[in-house]
Amino acid sequence: MSQTKKKNGKMGQVCTIDSLGRIVVPSLMRKTYNMEKNEPVELIMMDEGILMRKYKPGCIFCNNIHDLTVFRDNIICKNCLKEMSEML
Repeated sequence: MSQTKKKNGKMGQVCTIDSLGRIVVPSLMRKTYNMEKNEPVELIMMDEGILMRKYKPGCIFCNNIHDLTVFRDNIICKNCLKEMSEML
């Protein structure tokens, strides 16, 4: 691990992938996001790179695991998305 970088107002750290393909998540980041040992994380391929976040299966509102979409880094099912759009 080396330097800290700031991009778009967000802090980050440059890490190295070891010979087994592992990356160590810095302790400050783990503490900031309440990440515990052996807690599952989700890796998402995006145009800009790879996003890592705590794993939260299903819709954030109803926990449905079908017909999901991502809105502002949150997983939402199409039914909840439809209900929200009808409220506007």
